[in-house]
Amino acid sequence: MLFVLPTDLLGGAEQVMRLLVLEAATERSQVHVVFLSAGRRGMWGKVPSNVHLHYVDASSEKMGFVKALPLVLRLSKILHLAQVVSSHLHVNAYLGMLRKLGLIRMDWQVARESTVFRDRFAGVKLALFKLLYRVGYGSVDLVVCQTDYMKEALLDLVPQAHTWDVEVIPNPIDVEAITRRVSESVDPSPHGLMPYIVSAGRLIPEKGYDVLLQAFGRIRARHPGMRLLILGEGGERAKLEDLAAGLGVKDGVEMPGRVLNPIPYFAHAECCVVSSRVEGFPNVLLEKMAVSDAVVSTLCAGGVDQLEGVRVCPPDDPDALADAIESVIGRSVCGSGTLASTLSTRAPKYFWHRISRH
Repeated sequence: MLFVLPTDLLGGAEQVMRLLVLEAATERSQVHVVFLSAGRRGMWGKVPSNVHLHYVDASSEKMGFVKALPLVLRLSKILHLAQVVSSHLHVNAYLGMLRKLGLIRMDWQVARESTVFRDRFAGVKLALFKLLYRVGYGSVDLVVCQTDYMKEALLDLVPQAHTWDVEVIPNPIDVEAITRRVSESVDPSPHGLMPYIVSAGRLIPEKGYDVLLQAFGRIRARHPGMRLLILGEGGERAKLEDLAAGLGVKDGVEMPGRVLNPIPYFAHAECCVVSSRVEGFPNVLLEKMAVSDAVVSTLCAGGVDQLEGVRVCPPDDPDALADAIESVIGRSVCGSGTLASTLSTRAPKYFWHRISRH
């Protein structure tokens, strides 16, 4: 059993894959995970003894494709690869091309889609992604989309996809594991920040943090003691800090960078927010639902409007976002479990059984 990932950094897609690895380890004797770049090592924490993590000594994913080849070929030769699972288009296409060329052997290849390329890119970049689909997905046995909308967009973008086995399988989440992390010690302590609104993700334009800051400016006018906590790091930090200063809310905005465990911050927030403009599907939204009943999200991805109990609003609309946040402020902190109870059908075992049933 082999999983291949770009890095061990735990973004949304990588967290989904980690859940699948742990689930696979309960049924398979040996599970191997290859990371195409060195990453930070250790981000996955403790794993079962039958899970073997392989780090390619490469400073970038592009170089990792080259340096990973001997390792992937060796694993293919010494192991009977009943199943290979990967996420992200470039990784999926890489494995698909190796299989098509006969360089690696496997019984079943599963490729998980990570985003809606049609909505995020245009021009030369989009043409390149379409090419990767055409040359790399022909030998894939199962393509997994997170939502119906993602599947529709893929079929529209790549006509050949109509001949593939494309299935919609919602992202999994381990609610029990998430809730156990609430009591872990983190720095800064969420208790010293209260009351606050929280969001988490990379500091990139797609996450809509500029819109969230504008919404926060409106909220703080009515709730002077409220703070905004944005967890994550990225290239937009300086712009966001300047915007907060320009809006006059810099003293109420905390941006501590990337944190290993954001769950305690979600659990103690007055409101958990996803402010994104576009997403494949924001898995962090499910994490927030697992520990809080005060959750707001923009309609940034297909399926968000189907999450029971989540207050939704249009993307790129500071007024609508502010109204949505205000409507849930005051709900129980460390949620009563109302939203968490709606996630029972997303247990990792259900996802795993659907991709391994063949």
